Amino acid sequence: YNVTSSGVYNVEVTNSNNCKATSPTVTITVVPLPVATITPQSSTTFCEGGNVVLSASTASSYKWLKGTTVVANTKTYTATTSGSYTVELENLGCKKTSLPTIVTVNALPQATVMMAGDLNLCAGETVTFTANAATSYKWFNGTTQVGTLQSLRTGNAGSYTVEVTNAAGCKKTSSAYVVKVNPLPVITQNVKVNNGSWRGTDSVSVCKGATIEMGPWPNVAIGWSWTGPNRYTSSLRNPILSNVSVSGAYYATYTDPNGCKATSPVKVNINSPIVTITSPANNATSTTDIFSINASVTGTNISNVSFYNGSSLLGTDVISPYSFTTLSLANGTYTFYAIAKNTSNCTDTAKVTVKVNKVVTDLEENSLGENLSISPNPFEDQLVIQFQNQTFEYSIYDIDGKLHEQGLGIEKLNTGNKLSPGLYILKINVGDNVYISKIYKY
Repeated sequence: YNVTSSGVYNVEVTNSNNCKATSPTVTITVVPLPVATITPQSSTTFCEGGNVVLSASTASSYKWLKGTTVVANTKTYTATTSGSYTVELENLGCKKTSLPTIVTVNALPQATVMMAGDLNLCAGETVTFTANAATSYKWFNGTTQVGTLQSLRTGNAGSYTVEVTNAAGCKKTSSAYVVKVNPLPVITQNVKVNNGSWRGTDSVSVCKGATIEMGPWPNVAIGWSWTGPNRYTSSLRNPILSNVSVSGAYYATYTDPNGCKATSPVKVNINSPIVTITSPANNATSTTDIFSINASVTGTNISNVSFYNGSSLLGTDVISPYSFTTLSLANGTYTFYAIAKNTSNCTDTAKVTVKVNKVVTDLEENSLGENLSISPNPFEDQLVIQFQNQTFEYSIYDIDGKLHEQGLGIEKLNTGNKLSPGLYILKINVGDNVYISKIYKY
């Protein structure tokens, strides 16, 4: 007989003679199997680095198995890896194994960062951080969230990290990237003109041909570069500009030990006038020994223009248009100079070479008669012809033989007021006598 329940049992035995006997009683107790259940204390699906506490129902003893491997003998077990977990419970020698509980551990995402730029920045520069591909991103500067995109561009100092989340919702934070922002250097310009005193300025006005020395701060020898007009370059801190002739800006760039740069200009203005001799043309030939040298000047605050024959001052004109009329030059080659000067005592010089080859047509100058006078000569307004007790005819020609005036005079005549400045030939006829003389109007 198979006993399946608790009770008091005996057996009565009967033999072939129908004789019977009863056995002593036996008390049998059937112990129930333990209830084998597993209760997770949290989700059985979690991210790497997490865990779930599995609790077994109450029993006398416990045997936890991951697959077929015994992993613990306690009422609870903390699972940290994926697998199928069961617990075998024993109660008064009776055992029962629970249904399996499946634990899934999801891998953490990678949290790597690529960097475009430098962690050691200069003010105004930026660095770009880019995280590996993930589902979502949170960028932090310290504890302050500063972005949610895959990339973050920043020019601010701080310690930057990114928290990436994958499709399973698992998160990982990258290593920290510490950004340092260095201030830009400050350039203070100092300028010395023609070996004078240093002046703290970034703009100078000088005469053409001046010498300018630059002396910017900070006062360190290395890290400097200069650029300027006409492709000017220098790597000196205090370059010297000689014979400066062009206006423009000279730019100083200083790079400090952190690699940070600043650029500052010095504006140079050439204040000199520019003079041009407009006539006569260079290498011209003049057929008269009296002609005007004319000059034009560009610029402001012009004081005067001085005219020179070689090194000899001919005269000075203070009113534009500027000119000077030569007098009685012998045939030959001359170099004339026009020197313009402004109120800053800046000057400019122009020169012209002229060959004088005087021509007096077919008239030859002769001596005047005893009673004939012509004055003043040269003249500015009118010429007075006096011929005592005579009536005379007069004619005035230019050096090319062109007649400009003629008429009749009785003892005294005023003429020449309509003539332009220049050299002329005066011819006087009295009977059969002819008198010829050069006259100059200026």
